[in-house]
Amino acid sequence: MKPVKKFAKSLKKDAKSRKGLANAVRFVCLFLACFLFFIYAAIPATAGLWAWLGEAHAQAAGGLLSSVFGLRSSVTGNVITLTVGGEDVDFQITQLCSGDVEIALLASLLLATFEVLLIWRVVGAFLGAGLLLLLNPLRIALTIWITENSGLETGDAYHSVIFRLFLFVILVLYYFVWYRVFKNRPNRLQERISKSLRI
Repeated sequence: MKPVKKFAKSLKKDAKSRKGLANAVRFVCLFLACFLFFIYAAIPATAGLWAWLGEAHAQAAGGLLSSVFGLRSSVTGNVITLTVGGEDVDFQITQLCSGDVEIALLASLLLATFEVLLIWRVVGAFLGAGLLLLLNPLRIALTIWITENSGLETGDAYHSVIFRLFLFVILVLYYFVWYRVFKNRPNRLQERISKSLRI
């Protein structure tokens, strides 16, 4: 409860401070601008990459279903076929399943955190994207495993829950760790450039 009270106290303090409010507005505006850019420009422009990632995630999830969960499945393109309740069911790994929105959210959060040097925001965005892409097949395989054990209706409900939990937990944990590591971290290249400009 102490961290929650401390956070609420800092929010009240920022709300009363003009500088705090200005920083909050700046963060929100930059976050929205970045997120809209990713959703409406960057992601559509890289549609081929996301289609390939859908197939790669389907292959990886199929491998996990076999090696970790002991389930037989077949993978064709971005479709995983598995027997559920005595009949073959196709699970299509769409662009949304590939983590495009999650990566856009995470990158936007990091890029909008202006108190961290830009170089570390960019590095953090690439590392975070890599982490999400690595963990994504596990989320897909887990969702399919639950569906196979519980039926299509239950699996569909779990799909929504797991997707949102995965999104929330990974984003929050990653952002927290990244912020603590890079908030006060200097960059030698940037320092050299600054020194040369002063000279």
